[in-house]
Amino acid sequence: NEHGLASTVSDRLFHHHHHRHHHHHHQSSIINHQSSIINHQSSIINHQSSIINHQSSIINHQSSSLSSSKTSIEKSTLLTMVMTRSLGSMA
Repeated sequence: NEHGLASTVSDRLFHHHHHRHHHHHHQSSIINHQSSIINHQSSIINHQSSIINHQSSIINHQSSSLSSSKTSIEKSTLLTMVMTRSLGSMA
């Protein structure tokens, strides 16, 4: 009878310890999940900032191409004026 009592006590102790350990494992996995979520969010933020950088560089490209096309229009206008003038002087 004593032996049976001892076994139940040890079983109970073991079970209690195991349960506590299991609970702790759950907490650590939750913490791991949260940290991975935080990592995901930071990588998303990094992605967004790089996208913003890309957009601003695209805008810079567009504005520079606009200014270059403007100068080319000015040049062609100037060239047309020079051509017209030279033609007029030839006639």
